[in-house]
Amino acid sequence: MTDDSERIPAHLEAEVRDWHMSHAGAWAAALGRFKGELADEFFARLSEQSQRRVWIDKTRVKTANSTWNKLLLKLAQHPEFAAPTNAEDLSAIVQDICALRVLAYSLENQRRAEKIILNFAAQHNLRVAGIDDYVTHPKPSGYRAVHVTLVQQLDAAFLASQREQRLRHILERGGDNGAALRQVEAESIEPHELHLEIQIHTLLQHAWCEITHDEGYKSATDWPSLSHDTSSRMAALLHEADQLARGLYADSPTEPHVVHRGTPLDLFTEGLYAPEGGLDPS
Repeated sequence: MTDDSERIPAHLEAEVRDWHMSHAGAWAAALGRFKGELADEFFARLSEQSQRRVWIDKTRVKTANSTWNKLLLKLAQHPEFAAPTNAEDLSAIVQDICALRVLAYSLENQRRAEKIILNFAAQHNLRVAGIDDYVTHPKPSGYRAVHVTLVQQLDAAFLASQREQRLRHILERGGDNGAALRQVEAESIEPHELHLEIQIHTLLQHAWCEITHDEGYKSATDWPSLSHDTSSRMAALLHEADQLARGLYADSPTEPHVVHRGTPLDLFTEGLYAPEGGLDPS
């Protein structure tokens, strides 16, 4: 990994951490709302006959540390990227601060989920910022999935209502809550765009992520070549199995039904949001 210290303004890391602290609560709430709405769309669009073949699995908001490290990794991997001069510009490079994972039994179910998500985006005026097809074009590590990045506008009314809800929750909880109250009171209600990355995996693609999770957070230069080769070969074998599995559902006349597992606010990260295991760590 190259040294990008000269490309990054000295003040940026502290600014990113403050920016994350003042927005993470609202991001978590918006992600939870989006998860519920997308689950409703899946229920409406997919039949009940083929149940448990597609579902919304996890959501997560990256921690401030993870967000900063991802920025450093992206800049090292892409020398052509201009380093952001302020925290607000960071999401143009790190677009998966907020992510949601969809799991599918098969490659066909994966593509069906992708189409529904894109239709949902069009119906709700969500901008499609990118579609990354890592099934057709896997990463060198062997990682396979379909990523759809959407951009949602968060308005002041939503941000203010969510902040008020969190303040009420802290007060109702009681105890020594001064620090928590000050943190929520400092949250921004300035309207802004939120990038949401939806990662659609087959079960076998997800299994590969889980098996290689610990190594996945390292850069390519830190990953021993033997581990890299083994990971890539294992991913290729699992992809062959995914292709063989096409025949298991070829005769099914109906589309799969989505099971919405967990609560609408199934959000965690360092006590609040979800761990990043299984979601693309790169």
